[in-house]
Amino acid sequence: MPIPLSNQPSGFFFGNRAANVQIDLFLDIQCPYSAKTWPVAREVMSHFGTQVIGLSVHLLTLSNHRQSWDVTKGLFGLAGTDHGLFFKFADFLYANQARFYNGSFADRTHNDLLKLIAELGQEFDGTDPAKMMTLLNNDKVYYKAKEPGRYAALRGVWSTPTIFINHAEQMSLGSSSTLSDWQAIVDPLLS
Repeated sequence: MPIPLSNQPSGFFFGNRAANVQIDLFLDIQCPYSAKTWPVAREVMSHFGTQVIGLSVHLLTLSNHRQSWDVTKGLFGLAGTDHGLFFKFADFLYANQARFYNGSFADRTHNDLLKLIAELGQEFDGTDPAKMMTLLNNDKVYYKAKEPGRYAALRGVWSTPTIFINHAEQMSLGSSSTLSDWQAIVDPLLS
């Protein structure tokens, strides 16, 4: 049986879908290497701007990141279809990643995690915790959050961060890459 995919593009998007440079960035909201990649990805977005590149962020949940699935659902739920809000809430969540990383949850329950996600939503933009809990249990949010994992499986992605530029995996880009490293690959594609 083939992997079922939505007819909507996977991920949250920044930029221009018709640009000559299209970037697919596969991340896990709980992955420390994804957290190191995120600020540089934001620099890439700022440097190249909305007309020169298209950048899709696909969040998947790695099996060793126990809290990632629920935090991802919280991010998808709060952002809804607002791509800009997704990027802002992702900024906030990566900055607060230590609060939901494995060590801080070694002796805590799933309900503790759900309460924390509701608190994070409230701290971020004042979202009512009850609304956040409803979003975490929403079937549409659940299915939307599953989509990037399916897309990742089709692309052969099994770890984060994984970066594709114009459908080619960029093994030289990762969590220790700088804006200059990205420019070395993207700039020649723009000429």
